[in-house]
Amino acid sequence: MEDLQINIGMIILDQATQIRFRIIAIHLGQVILCRMDCTQLDLTSYSLQILIQQVQHGEWILLSAEEKIVTDHNMLTGILKKTFDTKLAVVRQVEQSFGPTYLRLRSRQARAEITAICQSLSIGKTTFWKTVRLYLQSGFDVNALLDGRISHAANISEYRSKTGRPARYGIASSLIITPEIKKQFDEGIKIFQSGRSQTLKNAYNYVMETYYSRTEYSESGVTFSLLPLTKRPSFRQFTYYVHKVLSQKDIDIVKTSRQEYRNNQRLLLSDSLHDVCGPGDCVEIDECEIDISLVSSVNHQDTVGRPILYLMIDIYTRAIVAFSVSFENNSTLGLTNCLLNLSDDKTAFCQKYGIETSEADWFPGFLPKRIRCDRGAEYRGKQTEQIFQELGITRELVSPATGSLKGIVEHMFRQFHQDINPYTEGVGQIQKRHDSRHHQQAALDIHEFTRLVITFILKHNHSYMSTYPLTKDMCEKQIVPTPMDLWQYGVKTCGNPRPIGNYNQYIYSLMKPVPAKISRAGLTWKNLNYINLLDPYFRTQMERAGRKKEPFDARIDPRDIGFLYYLHKGELKQAKLNPAKTGNADLSGMTLKEYEQFYQEKKAQDKAVSYTHLTLPTTERV
Repeated sequence: MEDLQINIGMIILDQATQIRFRIIAIHLGQVILCRMDCTQLDLTSYSLQILIQQVQHGEWILLSAEEKIVTDHNMLTGILKKTFDTKLAVVRQVEQSFGPTYLRLRSRQARAEITAICQSLSIGKTTFWKTVRLYLQSGFDVNALLDGRISHAANISEYRSKTGRPARYGIASSLIITPEIKKQFDEGIKIFQSGRSQTLKNAYNYVMETYYSRTEYSESGVTFSLLPLTKRPSFRQFTYYVHKVLSQKDIDIVKTSRQEYRNNQRLLLSDSLHDVCGPGDCVEIDECEIDISLVSSVNHQDTVGRPILYLMIDIYTRAIVAFSVSFENNSTLGLTNCLLNLSDDKTAFCQKYGIETSEADWFPGFLPKRIRCDRGAEYRGKQTEQIFQELGITRELVSPATGSLKGIVEHMFRQFHQDINPYTEGVGQIQKRHDSRHHQQAALDIHEFTRLVITFILKHNHSYMSTYPLTKDMCEKQIVPTPMDLWQYGVKTCGNPRPIGNYNQYIYSLMKPVPAKISRAGLTWKNLNYINLLDPYFRTQMERAGRKKEPFDARIDPRDIGFLYYLHKGELKQAKLNPAKTGNADLSGMTLKEYEQFYQEKKAQDKAVSYTHLTLPTTERV
């Protein structure tokens, strides 16, 4: 407190009375205070030493000066400018005559001087005292002299004749925008804000029909007509007022939504690599309904709809590390399929689709520390939450309607459509045209479409990314910005990603439970028969069940119904489709969705054939 500085313009708060004072002068050991928050000029003189002691004892508090406005006085026009100039002349003469302490304003000898000032400027004494009080209370801020009823930011000036450029054609409106007309315009603004389809023209028409129309009754009926243009506001006057009341942000929010505006107009203060520590630290995952119509892999004459592509992309390297193709949208099944693909042997997986690759073309399986996703049902469900907890994965849900917060995977879907469109046109590509014949032209099934996806992923993971933000160290080491090269650099610099410690536990946690039953015929589920004669436990359960069909805990990989998985004494075992059953093993390799479609078609066919036999006509006996 020894270094306490008392300066002109500071505000002092009396703790006992909660009254604020402005320091307007420090002269000959005296501090002159002007009381604030009152309607009369109240000046007080205090000893500087006493004031400092009261501040040190906490009886008075020094407050920092408030932030003051800035106004371009050259923008003032008309009566506002005249009034401001008059008030400015008042304070300038008061400064010369009564400064710097202004205490003499309270004396009787000052009355003659004050009267002379009022007469020279043609103002009343009430205006004089109010002007001086506002000036001193504000700490000598000339902007305090502006009319408080107007916006200092907009500098809206009152006028007595219509402003604006003259009309080029015809007769223009001669109305001056009064407070009453502004209230009418406010009603029009409410109409404009009531829905996205409302336009400024609609709102203007509402105001005209409500306040500037007349009704005429005649023998032929009732006639409504607008007043002449000279007696009603113009559309230009209305739109000018609207843009003064509503900012462009307000208009954008009304015509889109607050969420969409936040997504499109938010400040970009960082990039996607912020807080990402090397490969495998954080991945983005999302699904997209692809613009192509597929046919059934069982019957190519039947269209089955659009495929859903799930992609998992490592943020650090931009590498596509896992994918899934299915018909399940917003489904936990599609998410688990993608996680299963993350741990797959990609070389063996590609061989199922007739594509020969090597281990060098793919990234090793790993467990991401964080998964960034949207707020879809498949990412917020209890099953997904349980899976993430078991695997030790942190789920990062981005804000609603902000796809740009996971922009890498969103961009990848756009890139995928651009790459495959030249090859899918005419074979089921869905075009945003009324004459699109995608269902009639559909020719690809889910296996052939998956081949396209694999080809795209292999191409992308070896592609040069010119927009990738290389660091200084990357440039010095001449790292080529391809996902493969960035992965190798990231592993050397930041370390390997977290491995899958227990592979069997990982895939078992992601597989789907099925209501299978065991008997002496093996393990059955939906007319499929599975068997594992190499497992003594499995054979014992078959013998124990005998002719009965007893429940058996089993799970299935939705991407291939060729095996059912079960546990015995902490070991993951599998039973395969019984090749000794006619036609049974032929279904191996089908996805769960494909087999369910095949199963329903078989049931419908059996029902139709049974109905036909029941209605055959009987032959008459001769």
